[in-house]
Amino acid sequence: MLELFLVVAVIAIASALLMLVSENAVHSALFLIVTMAAIAFLFLMLNAPFLAMIQITVYAGAIMVLFLFVIMLLGAERSETSQLFSSSASPRRFRWFLPAALTLGLSLFFVIGLAILNEQVDAREIPEPAPQARVLHASPVIGVVDVYAGDVLIAEGLEFSQATDFVTLAAGENAIRLVTQAGEELSATLTFENATTSTIIARGTDAPTLSVIPTDLTSIPTARTGRYTVFNGTTTALALVDVGTEFDANDNYVILSEVAPDTQSQAVLIEDEPVNLWLVDAADPESVVVRMEDYEIAPEDTTLIYVGEETQFDGTTRVVAVPIAHEARPAFGGPRAIGYELFTTYMLPFQLLALLLLAAMVGAIVLTHRETVKSRARVGERRRVSRPLTQVIAAQVGQESVSADAPQLPSSSSSPATGD
Repeated sequence: MLELFLVVAVIAIASALLMLVSENAVHSALFLIVTMAAIAFLFLMLNAPFLAMIQITVYAGAIMVLFLFVIMLLGAERSETSQLFSSSASPRRFRWFLPAALTLGLSLFFVIGLAILNEQVDAREIPEPAPQARVLHASPVIGVVDVYAGDVLIAEGLEFSQATDFVTLAAGENAIRLVTQAGEELSATLTFENATTSTIIARGTDAPTLSVIPTDLTSIPTARTGRYTVFNGTTTALALVDVGTEFDANDNYVILSEVAPDTQSQAVLIEDEPVNLWLVDAADPESVVVRMEDYEIAPEDTTLIYVGEETQFDGTTRVVAVPIAHEARPAFGGPRAIGYELFTTYMLPFQLLALLLLAAMVGAIVLTHRETVKSRARVGERRRVSRPLTQVIAAQVGQESVSADAPQLPSSSSSPATGD
């Protein structure tokens, strides 16, 4: 992989240098297209096919077509090689381009060589990201609560079946507290490790407790699908079934065959379409515990379905399913990942890049523009000749010029002699 990277990198750098030193503007544009194609190949090596296609379509395609249009429009496609040796050629502008390009190219090769050959480079380890966690209110007996991580307020007025956003916590032990409106407190000291995402579930009816389960927020490999996990907070083993349509009794599909009590199921991928999900007793599939009719799948989201008890108005309890969805991390190099980075972290550099492209277009027009020296008009001036006009006429008609001392023709009064 390193050898392939070096080959592509050398092609990109060499094409960029040839673009700068080429005398023909069209050849420079073609070398720039080769450079863009090499950069697109580097994106493919980084597992970013969307960026590679954008590089080819936008930069090597649309922008280079615009550059070529400007070059052709200004007539800069003619080679200047013959003009460099002619006495009437105008002096070449921007003579510093060639030495500047060579200097930058040699400096780049020098830096790359040092990075490869230097064995004493300090390899610093990239620190792992801090843990992240959210709190799910799934206890019907504690009412509305305020959530604290230590002394920091995470969420205020959290109701049953609601969840907080993911917050960053310190690695190690953290005191999580849920304070009710009556002043009662449900707390626990929980331990979190770096580079982990977790969901803290406040559950239970008789003695509410806090349970921590891992949550997978990595990118989903399949488009238009959602990742689902089920946490069984009941005392009965459950199964998750897609019952299909009511017109076909044989189109039932078992998504999860069994989820034991107080455990979390493995993650499953469900396609983006309305489905009829039933949670049934794993030992008795005919006993339906919860129905989720015409459930809309959250595409490219990670959804946790908590199955627990809810207190009704008459004091009785029933089993309910509480789905909590959160957007999964977009795939590296994908449209969403690029959009998030451009319009959040790199909004200002993105605008500066647009101005840079505009300046590059103006620079292309300036570099390809050629001034023509026009001769002065000679209206009203007489042409100076180095020879008399009579000699010029004689040379053109093939006769000798008549001098001023030549004998004149006889006058009309004298007549020739006649014989007798």
